[in-house]
Parts: sequence; structure tokens; C-alpha cells
Amino acid sequence: MFFFLFFGAISLQAQSERDSADLVLELKVLPNFPIGYANCFQGVVSEVIKGKMPDEYLAITVLAGDTTYERIFNKDPERNTIEIGFKKNKTGEQYSHAYITGFVDKKRTSWKIIYAKIKKEEE
Repeated sequence: MFFFLFFGAISLQAQSERDSADLVLELKVLPNFPIGYANCFQGVVSEVIKGKMPDEYLAITVLAGDTTYERIFNKDPERNTIEIGFKKNKTGEQYSHAYITGFVDKKRTSWKIIYAKIKKEEE
């Protein structure tokens, strides 16, 4: 009984995370380069789960000290696919790298990460 309750709660939490996101992507996240206030990662989009995303490649910034996402993105990046949920942050961004943990798309809209989880490990 506990087994079913536990996995049911996990399933509901995952759905709740997706529901609260404006954009959900499945992607590979590869280390790229540091900038003064953040580490940058290259995101290669494999699937758009929710929302619209014309960009195939993203420059994702993770603010210095944000160990939660650093840990997930650096865990075997060549093999892991990550599901990331984003909230729309701001339109008309001045720079291609925003001062948030997230990314700026081609239309200069910034998207803040609200959750990230390893989706699967490929064989």
C-alpha cells in the first residue's frame, strides 16, 4: 500500500511541476563556458513537451552558487537527457545571457528555470 501511495505522490508532483511551467523541454545539457556571474551550458533541444520553442540550441546560464542545477547538469552530461520546466521571465532582454538561472531565446525573451530532472539515462 505504501508503495502505491509513494509513487502516486511522485507522479502528482511531476505533473504539478509541468502544470506550473510555461515551457517544458527535454534536452541534453553540456558544459560550455563560465562568465563572470554564472556558468553557461549548451542545451540541445530534443523535444518540446509544453509550450513553443523554435530554438534548437540554448545558452543556459546557471548563476554562481546555484548548486542544485549545477549538480544536475554536470551529472554525466553526455548520457543524460534532462527535462526542464521554465517560467517566462521578461521580454525585451538587452543581453543574450540574462542575470537569472535560465536562458534568453532568439526573440530576447528570458525564461527562468523552475525545475529540472534527469529524464532518462540512455544506454
